[in-house]
Amino acid sequence: MHYLYYCNSAYQLINVLNLHWHRKNAGFEDINNYSADLIIMKAFYGAERVAEIVENESTFERVYVLDKAEDNSGVFHLLKSSSDIIFKKQYLKNKYDLNAEELKYDVMTVPKFSRIVAAIWQLNKNCELQLYEDGLATYFFDLDLIVPRSRSYKLLYKRFNYGRDFLDYSGVYLIAPELFIGEIKDKIRKLPKFDNRYLEQLRTEFKEFSGYEDELKKNLLWFSQSMYDEHEVLDVLKKYKEDVLYCPHPRYPSSSDDFMVSRNKQIWEMKALNMKNINDTCLISINSTALFNPKLLFDEEPYLIFVYKLVKLFYDYSLFEGTIKLFKEEYSDPDKVMIPETLEELDECIKMYMKKVDEK
Repeated sequence: MHYLYYCNSAYQLINVLNLHWHRKNAGFEDINNYSADLIIMKAFYGAERVAEIVENESTFERVYVLDKAEDNSGVFHLLKSSSDIIFKKQYLKNKYDLNAEELKYDVMTVPKFSRIVAAIWQLNKNCELQLYEDGLATYFFDLDLIVPRSRSYKLLYKRFNYGRDFLDYSGVYLIAPELFIGEIKDKIRKLPKFDNRYLEQLRTEFKEFSGYEDELKKNLLWFSQSMYDEHEVLDVLKKYKEDVLYCPHPRYPSSSDDFMVSRNKQIWEMKALNMKNINDTCLISINSTALFNPKLLFDEEPYLIFVYKLVKLFYDYSLFEGTIKLFKEEYSDPDKVMIPETLEELDECIKMYMKKVDEK
């Protein structure tokens, strides 16, 4: 059975490496003649170097490192997109220099819809489509992640893909199925836990992405999601700016002159794995997946402050609040997970945390 994995973020890659390791080395799902290829999109800092490290492991048959293709736009957008669907071999060759003859798969394991994945699936009539988690949104199963919005795809894709579309997935792999609040529970599958030996291997292999000493000493890590208006929350954090490390979002990078800003050459998942004091660190964000990672990936329990009630979102936070509350219950000390409802409460949460730090 030949598999294809696709990722365009470091978090996705970590989950892929874990799932691939278990299928290849631990007999997960008892797959006959298991082998796999991997596509890594250059959509996050260090992607090329990361791919080089993964290739050196020699556990994948092929590792493709691809530039993101520009979306079709302009007057002929619909025509171009329709052409890409109908002439998928030419699309893959022209946009990514991929040869259709090499792209033969029994199973594709991907986080969500993407044009390149859609085109490769069209080449494989009997190929099974699997999804795996892509952060918080997967736990309440936002259909916008897997159903293309493009008019051309809605009109043509199923017709040119043997009657299949991205809703015809066989299952969704999650690290913590118990946190899932969507309506497709019959399709939820559990990702195996990281093998400790493999974690040590990753810690060594990705050491260059594990952070800088001066950053690792900061007590308060702010994970920016600058697509939202964060200024009121940042005004509170300025009171503690000597203790704050400002961590820009990898896809929506931002900066601040008021705080030390996390430098680029690191991967948060590897940084978390290498933080010896992570259980005594406080992570703060609107609702970033970064706050879930230490517990879900490595069973570590830092202090967490979710501030989604303090900013104006583009959607109703009740969509994901159920997952966060279930996540809080997974902590051995649920009081370490805080959800302030006012800026004053946020300040009190930080003061309480800083007092505990000073007492240690």
